Amino acid sequence: MKLLRHGDAIAPGMYKLHSAFDTAVNFERNGSIVSAVLPEPDGAGAGPVNMVFDDIEPLKTAAGLAVTPDSFAFPSGIFRREADSRYNSALILPGGGFRRITQSLPLIKKTLLECAPGKSLAVLLDPGREHNFTAAFDAAFLARAKENLAAGNLAGFKGLGAGLTPAGDDFITGVLCGLGAAAAGGTPNTVRRSEILKSALGGNPLSNTFLRCAAQGRYFARFKTMLETAAEEDAAALAPLVQAAVNFGNTSGADTLAGLVCYFEGRFK
Repeated sequence: MKLLRHGDAIAPGMYKLHSAFDTAVNFERNGSIVSAVLPEPDGAGAGPVNMVFDDIEPLKTAAGLAVTPDSFAFPSGIFRREADSRYNSALILPGGGFRRITQSLPLIKKTLLECAPGKSLAVLLDPGREHNFTAAFDAAFLARAKENLAAGNLAGFKGLGAGLTPAGDDFITGVLCGLGAAAAGGTPNTVRRSEILKSALGGNPLSNTFLRCAAQGRYFARFKTMLETAAEEDAAALAPLVQAAVNFGNTSGADTLAGLVCYFEGRFK
């Protein structure tokens, strides 16, 4: 088993096993998550709180994880935190990069709507997808989402939906990613991001971790690569990267991108 990449926001401490899946094993400490994952495209790949391994099967029965500034220690072995495998989660934009991301928005939105699962918050960008929300629970979910969007009530998305990370939490994460891109492009908005984060945090450690990373301007690789490519106006490369971001999780990628697009469309400045 080999450690391929490790995130730049993994705090030292003792973590306990939170959950295990085919492509990810999550460990929790004080309400925050770090994850052992497989590389892309099968797994989540690099991220601020991810440890990317070529194999995670031996970690699925690990009771916990000890993190030091220099290593990750599991019952099955110790892995060094080498500098050359450290993932930089900051968004790096060239001059004019944020403007070019805005200009790439039509392609990002088009690809999202082509690739998004039926029951995702991409429905907020295309009413033609509402036929996927006919069951009582789904209809109530959609009604609340539409009400929140119309009212500009971002806090109303908190905890909205079912799943490992509720769709509404992922949507807020996407808005924070948009604000982070604006900050990387030279528009200070730290107070705004802090306010959104404070109102969005809840009792879900996974959601809270994604929200904190986004509020701090830390990006998972699929979203970072997508935005940095959009900033370079490389249209040929952008569409498959949007699709890769959509494929993050079950609907999480699509829900996050829906929030990102809504931010760029001026819904939650």
